[in-house]
Amino acid sequence: MPPPTPDPNPNAAATGGPGRRRRRPGRDPSVLLAPVAGEVLAALAAHHLLSSRQLRELLTPHAKRQWMSRQLVALHDLGLVAWVGPVRGEGKLWYLTRRGAALVGERPEFADRTVRPLDRRQALSQNQRHILEANEVGVQLARWARRSDPPDQFGVRSWRNEVSHRFADGGGKSCWLRPDAIVRYDAVHPDGVTFARFFVELDRHTETAQDLGGKLANYCRLYGTSPGARARRGGAAPTPSSRTCWWSCPASSAAILAGGGTRWSRSAAPTTC
Repeated sequence: MPPPTPDPNPNAAATGGPGRRRRRPGRDPSVLLAPVAGEVLAALAAHHLLSSRQLRELLTPHAKRQWMSRQLVALHDLGLVAWVGPVRGEGKLWYLTRRGAALVGERPEFADRTVRPLDRRQALSQNQRHILEANEVGVQLARWARRSDPPDQFGVRSWRNEVSHRFADGGGKSCWLRPDAIVRYDAVHPDGVTFARFFVELDRHTETAQDLGGKLANYCRLYGTSPGARARRGGAAPTPSSRTCWWSCPASSAAILAGGGTRWSRSAAPTTC
């Protein structure tokens, strides 16, 4: 992606509260941008709201803290991102502006979706913590992937937030799910790769037991429609893709991941995902 052009009026956002800073006259922020700046925009387009710490963990885990800070400042000076906060331990919370969303929307990988910017009110809403904690699942999986030997494959594009699913259960009943995230994690082994898919449901103790139970019931119905579950009803042995796993986070939140994977040789073409 070519470097974005600076705002024609360099003093258009000269003053103001959080998310705005004074620009030095004659400064061209675009000359400070590295290729990772495009990845920052893509990450914010995909995940809506990310903290400075989360962006460093995902995109520049081995670089100095100031490196990412300079990229974010330059993107802000160009009017492509804005911020609220800061939050203790996280730094500023970053989101795309309308101009940033329009620029990212031109990229081929976003051709099948609409890139919607946030505004300051949305970034400060009660949903802020929920978005950050759902994205933290992705951040921690990325860290785990880097530490594996050999490294697993997981990055910014390995999860999507809040994608709705409609399906029919075994009795033909229409069901609806909107998990907090859908995750793809590719675990690399000496003899092949395990492709895993997960639904992430993040419970911050804000839902009633009845509502949470309804969600779990729909996940069980979805699991019942999997090829492995159908094979077991017919007496066949379960397949690798039929596995379901549950995972809990410490502290105040709990994430529920349901999914499965299958494994094949690097040289073999995949048959299921």
